[in-house]
Order: sequence, then structure tokens, then C-alpha cells
Amino acid sequence: MSPSFDITSITLDALPEGVLLVDSDGCIQFLNKAGQAMLGWDIDAIAEKAAEGGTAHDLFCRHSIYTHHEAEECPLAKQGEAQLAPQECYWTHKNSENIAVSYRRSYTDDGSCMILFTTCEQQGFQLEELKKLSFFTEINPSPLLELDDQGLILFSNPAMTDLMLEFGFDDEGAPAILPRDLAALVGKAIEQGGLENIESSANAEENNDKTSHFLWSFHISDGSQGSAVLLSGLDVTSNKEMELQRQEFERSLELEKERTRKEYLAMMVHELRSPLNAVVGYAGILKSKLSSQCSETQLSLFDRIIGGGQQLAEQISTTLDSTRVEAGKLAADISRFNAVPALEEACVQGETLAKKKGLDFRSEISDSDIYALADRQHFKQIAINLISNAIKYTQAGAIEVSLRPSFDEQVGKCVTLEVNDTGCGVPQGQRESIFKLYQRQDSHENSQIEGDGYGLAICCEMLALNHGRIVLDSEVGRGSSFSAIFPR
Repeated sequence: MSPSFDITSITLDALPEGVLLVDSDGCIQFLNKAGQAMLGWDIDAIAEKAAEGGTAHDLFCRHSIYTHHEAEECPLAKQGEAQLAPQECYWTHKNSENIAVSYRRSYTDDGSCMILFTTCEQQGFQLEELKKLSFFTEINPSPLLELDDQGLILFSNPAMTDLMLEFGFDDEGAPAILPRDLAALVGKAIEQGGLENIESSANAEENNDKTSHFLWSFHISDGSQGSAVLLSGLDVTSNKEMELQRQEFERSLELEKERTRKEYLAMMVHELRSPLNAVVGYAGILKSKLSSQCSETQLSLFDRIIGGGQQLAEQISTTLDSTRVEAGKLAADISRFNAVPALEEACVQGETLAKKKGLDFRSEISDSDIYALADRQHFKQIAINLISNAIKYTQAGAIEVSLRPSFDEQVGKCVTLEVNDTGCGVPQGQRESIFKLYQRQDSHENSQIEGDGYGLAICCEMLALNHGRIVLDSEVGRGSSFSAIFPR
């Protein structure tokens, strides 16, 4: 067998690629050693097949329903122009195994064909498979991005390119739709072998009201040029919006439930006022009518009924005030009034409570009129709340109440109502929280003290409505001093 090409078989055998020489009739003229090793055929076996009339098409082509073609269309025999760009097909090994090969071909003047080939396994890839993968990234609706180990963009598919055009870039040149601190995330992904579910969000440049949310996965690809990071993104905007809507719905539902609860509480407490007033009123009438017929012990029972009723009435008023504070419906009817009688009324109730607890109660109230510019009912309620609070948190010692004209840097000319106690004192870290609704002083010593934690909050709200303020001076273990400052 002698090739028609002007080239020696020794030279062809030295090539690392397979070399197949086919004449114009499609018969094999030569197969170099590399080609023999790839296909399993030696020269003698090929010559035997050629003697039987077998062509290269008969010997090497794979005949299946997917790859069947006629001899005249066979790349091993088809005449035409030289094909220098690699093409791929399947050939059959001598042991009947199918082999994927990449080949190029050229022709001589007499129509003979020289085919240079190698197996796809040797070159590590198949062009057709690479084309499929490349096409997949092109049509993939998910954004795909390749970055180097410094976070610089090496590749982006069309979906990612569209996002970069829509959302633009940040001050550091990174796509705005990607997570912040991209370079740090790339380094972390390389260190840990990847990252999952990294969130990002951005507003479109042309529509700032549109916010999109993505989850990103970082995958590592190690190559000869170093590590590359492949990012794949998942648009979770609709899920995020549904989650935000669900949270908003739950928040609205809770607010509505709370509003309904407070309205019911206010209505119920308000309805208690009339029968309670009747009880207190009739108890007073009975005491007056039967005073000459009852002993001191019996008359004291009437006093207890009246005192308990009045105390409950004050609690009802306080509860109603707390619901008005939360609803923002508490209002002040400001006028100029003599604060001395209002404070004396509050002190009568406070003195009774203090004596029951074994505390001394002292009041320093001027015999002269002291006028305040505020809501008289608010003034009295604040006095009652401060005195009651002092008694609650004092286990031994005394409660002192005073009223004096003064001057305050924030309020100006004012009247100062001061309530001092010898109780447990208020820690520095709780001096703001105790003035909020439902917040109480938190300590072991106070765990048994009854109360709902809105007395001081109501004082603050009422003082704000009356253009005043409250000042606290306290020392843990020694007591507290609350000063309510009203304009005058």
C-alpha cells in the first residue's frame, strides 16, 4: 500500500495525530501508527478489508438510526473543499466500541483525501458538547457571571448583561444588582469552597420605585490560570413581595386586634363608672342617715366602702386615660387654677394609703394660693399617680409631698409638684423605660408589687399636653424624687 501523497510513511508515523489517507473511491490507502492505536486497526487488517471491497465508510462509520448516512455523503469519502476547522463525528473501533473523534481534511489534485484526527477523549472535550453548553448559558433565563479571584468580570450571559444594563453599577464599578462587598464575598467563597443564598436588592435606574431581590450562589472553578468564581442568580422578587405583604397583613391584623381590645376595655371600664358612683353615693347617704344609730365600728365600715369605691373610681379613670394615651386621644383643657386644693384632695387619698402600709406621710403645702396654668383634672391625676407610685415602691420610711412656685429653664415660670420617697430607688438603666406604657421597675424586691405599669407614662403624656415636664432624681437603696413641672 503506497500513499498517493508526496510524503513518506515515516514522517506520518511520527505525528501525534492520527493520519488517514483515502483515495477518490473511498478506499483506505494508509493509516499511521497513532491512528492505528486510536482505532485498533493495523495495516494488514485494513488491507484484508480493502481486498474484500470495504471502504473507509464501511470500516469506520457508525451505523445507527442517529448517525446513519450514505457512502456518498460520508466525510471519509465526500469530495469537496478542504476542511481545516475541526469537525466531530463517531467512528467505530475494531472492538465495535464507538469513539468520538475530531477531524480535519484536505484534498490533492487527484481527489485523494488526507484526514487528520484525534479522539475527543484525548483532547479532553467534544466541540458539540461545548456548543450545547455555550448555547445553554445563552438561553438560560437565570443570570450567570464569571469573576476572577479579584472580583473582576470575565464573562456574563445575556440575562446577566440585561440586569447590569437595567440596574447599573455602584461606585466601585461592581454591578449594582450583586451583593454588597463583592470582593470580600469572592474571597470568602474561594476560602470556603463556595457560598449559597447570598441576598441582594437594587432599584432600577430608570424606575427607582422598582426594587428587585435576588439570591446568589458562588461556585468555585479551579483552572490553570487560578480560581474563578461562577455566580448564579435566582430572582426572588415576587417571593419577597409576598413575604412583605404577609408581614404587613399580620402587622395590620395585630394592630386591629389590639385596637379592638382597647376599645372594648375602654367601653367596659367606662360602663363600670355609673354603678360604682351609685355604690359610693348610696353608701355616703346611708352613713349620713344612720350615723346616729350606728356604732363607730359600723360607721367605719361605711368609710371602707366609700374609700374602696373612690380608690376603684380613680383606677378606672387611670385605665381610661391609658387607653386614650395609646389612641392619641388624650386632650387637655388648660386654664389658670389654684393648685393647692387639687393637691390637698390627692394628699387625703395618699395619706390613707400610706398609713395602711405603715409609712409616714408629710405634705408641705402653702396656705397661700399657688396658681398653675394647666388642666386641673390632669394636675390632680398626676399628683395621685406620683404619690401612689411612691407608696408602692417604699417598704419603710416616709413620703413627702410639696408644692412651690419656681422657675425652670425649659418651662419658664412654673409650679413644681415634688414627691419624695425612701424606697428602693431607680437604677440608671431604667430611668427612661419606667415612663413608657406597661413598663415597670424590674428588680427582685419589686416582683410582688401590683400594678400595670402605666401610671408614670400617663404622667408624662399629661405633662407634655400641659407644656410641662417631669424630672427624676434617684439613688438606688435610698429613694427617689419625682418633680412634675407645670407652667404658671
